[in-house]
Amino acid sequence: MPKTRLGILAALLASTLTLPATAGHLTWDMSAVGLPGSSSFSADALKATEVSHIMFTGPTTWIEHGFAKITGVLNGGVQSVPTGLNSDYSLYFDFTATGDLMTGTIDTLAMTLYGVAGVANFGLDASNNAFVDNGANLPLALATITFLKGTIGGAPGTDLSANIWGTFAATKGGAPAFLSPSLPAPFYGKFFHPVSEPGGITLVADGIVLNGGDDTLQFVPEPSSLALLASGLTGALWLRRRR
Repeated sequence: MPKTRLGILAALLASTLTLPATAGHLTWDMSAVGLPGSSSFSADALKATEVSHIMFTGPTTWIEHGFAKITGVLNGGVQSVPTGLNSDYSLYFDFTATGDLMTGTIDTLAMTLYGVAGVANFGLDASNNAFVDNGANLPLALATITFLKGTIGGAPGTDLSANIWGTFAATKGGAPAFLSPSLPAPFYGKFFHPVSEPGGITLVADGIVLNGGDDTLQFVPEPSSLALLASGLTGALWLRRRR
């Protein structure tokens, strides 16, 4: 794909890569599902980082699998860490997505939110596949995302990003943890990977590895807004050909 085409695609996507102006309020109680050391918390959005492997499946198509680790919450623009999070218990999304660089779209997305006692550790194996190590503790599926649409953004040598809209719904076992809003609810996620982050974007033999980034995941009040996934890819093909 010529660099000029990538630049045009990035410009077309740029106007879509912004967070909604307002967010719904979250009130969750992780102790209700037995996670140790936890307490209820309220926030406007979740903050996360991710580790994922993007593998090219064709000239412009890709598949990605990874994990988005919840690192804290935003409340009125102020970031904090709920009691016990990432010490007594961990929260993370496990996701798989596919898409097309030519169209700048995420085509499919499967995403589940898990809670687990203790500290969840994330990494990459010898084949650059993302994994999570929960030790002897079994994770509990708390919620799933029904995917509606997604876009990717970025250009050669620039930051990479993705926007995802969907519907957030609790699982049967996870339902007691969600005090508000009433579920299912519209959900929006923005995944951002700056090129300035050391080791955040790495070219590998079959694609790209992402490790870190700045993700913001929130409920939104508009019924038309919706779900979640990971990573911007418009510059990925350029990086692959450069190698």
